[in-house]
Amino acid sequence: MTNLKLKREAEIFGKYIIKQTINEKAKELYAQGIDKLQLNKENNVVNKVTKHPFLLPYADAGLALTDKKHILERKLLLMFSILETMPEYSNKFLAQKRSPFYIIAVFFTGIKALIKSLFGIALIKCINIK
Repeated sequence: MTNLKLKREAEIFGKYIIKQTINEKAKELYAQGIDKLQLNKENNVVNKVTKHPFLLPYADAGLALTDKKHILERKLLLMFSILETMPEYSNKFLAQKRSPFYIIAVFFTGIKALIKSLFGIALIKCINIK
């Protein structure tokens, strides 16, 4: 897998996790981690979500329920670990003070996650059929 492809993958995964563009250092660390952990195998699901990033939340949700050891899940966990340890992104991972009514938002987020998971499971099955 080329370094350019890994950096694009890192950019997509980073933006998915923290909702902002990540720096070159994070991309480079991701590429190094992929090589070190030997996660540079080709995979239909990873190829599809990097080609069409809007599918990533659904694929992630579906795999979280069906295959937590899938290469996509492992790559996302690697990116999450890298971003969490970088000082410039640490505020994205720290607890924040919330209103007592925040529980309502958590409830609706859970409902949304369930719907994404169901759609994601169907998506994964369709991608793996090809």
